[in-house]
Amino acid sequence: MYKDKIIAVIDYRADSEIIENLKKINIHVVTTRKHEVLAEPVNGHPDMVMFQENAMGIIVSPEDYNYYTEKLGSFNIDISKGCRSLEKKYPENICYNGVLSGVCFFHKLDSTDEKILNRMDKRRIKCINVSQGYTKCSTVNLGRKGIITSDNGIWKVAREEGIDALMIAHGYIGLNGYDYGFIGGATGFVDNKLYFTGNIKKHPDCRKIMDFLNERDIETAFLSEKKIYDLGTIIFLKTRKF
Repeated sequence: MYKDKIIAVIDYRADSEIIENLKKINIHVVTTRKHEVLAEPVNGHPDMVMFQENAMGIIVSPEDYNYYTEKLGSFNIDISKGCRSLEKKYPENICYNGVLSGVCFFHKLDSTDEKILNRMDKRRIKCINVSQGYTKCSTVNLGRKGIITSDNGIWKVAREEGIDALMIAHGYIGLNGYDYGFIGGATGFVDNKLYFTGNIKKHPDCRKIMDFLNERDIETAFLSEKKIYDLGTIIFLKTRKF
């Protein structure tokens, strides 16, 4: 059993530079596997197959449950099997792509996995419907410190709920097979530090993003010097020894 270990779940196609930079700071890396049903550009994205409920708990698609139980079993991670199997076409592919920010859960609720909704109900978390089904892909979740998004609908409802939210321009993030990727899928947040998959200097809202983070005393790290790329959110999990 590991003590106070951080685990990064990341797309199996992640650049070796990113993986090595995570390992250098003593983060254990677990790569995803190819999901046979999802479209090729996103078939290894963690945020497509799992929902992060908290630092030590995830809800995963039924077809991926055994894989992550094996990969994360020794880390004392709470892994729950979701109800809905994923399908290729939208919106049957977004069941686990919701965002839990503070005391609010955002997603296209008629497509959310029932187990997630049940957990939110038990915890008395307010569930808010948004039209953007790729909610986590589109959102940098900074916990109680706010969100960053390129989706106007998410930005608007977050602000209505009193959540600090920064709206940025669409695009300027790579994702092979699509015109562009999303900022949420190109980052991961843990221990008050936001990790970017690449360098954001060429993003037109780079200064706005950095100012937003600095104002909230959030540290940043760039895991490669290449263009920022959507890998489907780096999902950071923690384990502790009893």
